[in-house]
Amino acid sequence: MKKPSTLKNTLLSMAVAAAAMGTVAAPSVAQAGVSANVGFVSNYVFRGLQQTAAKGPQLQGGMDYEADSGVYAGIWASTLFDDSIADGGAGDSLEYDVYAGWGGEFEGVSVGIGATYYGYTDKDWDEGYVEANLSAGYGPVSVGVDLGDNKNLDTDSGYKVYTASLDLGVIGAEGLGISYGAIDMDGVDGSATYVDVGYSATIDM
Repeated sequence: MKKPSTLKNTLLSMAVAAAAMGTVAAPSVAQAGVSANVGFVSNYVFRGLQQTAAKGPQLQGGMDYEADSGVYAGIWASTLFDDSIADGGAGDSLEYDVYAGWGGEFEGVSVGIGATYYGYTDKDWDEGYVEANLSAGYGPVSVGVDLGDNKNLDTDSGYKVYTASLDLGVIGAEGLGISYGAIDMDGVDGSATYVDVGYSATIDM
């Protein structure tokens, strides 16, 4: 996730299927706690922010492991094809996210704690940084807080991301969900906000 050095106070993004219009994604493949996924997006958008200087298709995919105890780990990667160097783009790179944590449920309340490392093969794009991830949910509603520290930002490096999500399957729209997020950055007045609308489906193989 490459973040710009400044954020406008309000940022609204509508995203469909993996945060991009026109997504073509292959189904996840799961076996014995291991799952894999691959997708093709017309534009890589994350938390309401376009990740390259120019819109363009990107290839994405990852692999996850989850134990019966709730411990999980995984890696996810995305191309960052950006041929708009003259317009402020950083050229082509590869983003790779490595994450691990634990999730469980107590009397219908789900909780999760984990950490994510965001890395880039080209340091002209961004330096790697770490984010702590906290979440909780009940029924179709879930909330999360992500705490990060990116020293590449022009402002103070700390930031917080607050999200609230609703699984619309509760009203019969199976596979459809909506999320609202707000990003607060140290040294920046106000917060950026975004809305994601997505659809997902699992096919057993």
